[in-house]
Amino acid sequence: WKLTHSPSWVVISGASQGETYLSHSNEFCVWNHPVELHVACRQLEGWPRIEVEVRGIDHHGRHQVVGYGMTHLPSRPGSHVVTIPTWRPVGATFFDRLRRIFIGAAPELLPNSKLGEHGSARFGLRTEDTARVELHLDVVLQYFEHHNLDVG
Repeated sequence: WKLTHSPSWVVISGASQGETYLSHSNEFCVWNHPVELHVACRQLEGWPRIEVEVRGIDHHGRHQVVGYGMTHLPSRPGSHVVTIPTWRPVGATFFDRLRRIFIGAAPELLPNSKLGEHGSARFGLRTEDTARVELHLDVVLQYFEHHNLDVG
């Protein structure tokens, strides 16, 4: 996972990116990975978003990307459940799909690709929907009312 935002935001404390641990399941994985961040802003432009990259192991034991996803963090204080739909690039031809199945050569995004920059990283790619990531978030806003900021 990685927190991304515009230059008007700054991370005061906490890690802005990290990895979870491996979970073995065919249907549903629980990572229970706590993240605590304290961010500040000079303006509301470029609201923070969280990007995820889900990796898995196929039935041959190969590590592959299961999906990429992104969502903006909630702008209202309180507890929130946010679902991030994930997707992955697929080959353009039937031969490309066979390569992924039999030798594990699946297309991936470049390591520094930004999922939320300039629309979606999916634009122009052939993709398929994959998994969903469910986040349970608690948001606290401080000094917004004092500065007459309405996040609406």
